[in-house]
Amino acid sequence: DFEKAFLDHQKAFNVQPTNMQICLGYSYALLRYGKFDQGWTLFECRPQPPHHTAGIRLWDGRAPLEGKKILVMREGGYGDSILFLRWMAELQDRGAETFLHAWEDQAGIFVGHPWVNHVLTDEESINPKNFDYCVSILSLPALLHCEADKIPAAERYIVAHPDDVRAQRGEPRVDRS
Repeated sequence: DFEKAFLDHQKAFNVQPTNMQICLGYSYALLRYGKFDQGWTLFECRPQPPHHTAGIRLWDGRAPLEGKKILVMREGGYGDSILFLRWMAELQDRGAETFLHAWEDQAGIFVGHPWVNHVLTDEESINPKNFDYCVSILSLPALLHCEADKIPAAERYIVAHPDDVRAQRGEPRVDRS
């Protein structure tokens, strides 16, 4: 029963709030229960992936972004990049120039996307001097204080290029010359 599981997670967290596994489990329960702001905030207890971001300040969600360059680092898998892309629109609304660090074989769906000013795929080419801030893509809901009624939900915000679809099907590319 979900209610009992939720209460068990809550009790465990109240006893051991610094235990990462308990904290993460409770964050999942809160998210499942629709308590997004608290759930995403606790989700920040997850182990942070190693990023090649030494020398770039982590964006804390409070620092102004007007005129700033922010590097949004990939985290998780392909689906996470697609799903969490929706929060990059708010970074731009706050005046940021956005750089998305994407998986190389997924980068094509982000190139030219209105919420992504630049797509980077090679970690070695990330020069800290080129950015004001960096942030993990999975941290955006917490830093932007996601609530259930405020989840960005643009319709069809990802569109596959027809040549990519044909290539996936094993069909020849269309010569446009």
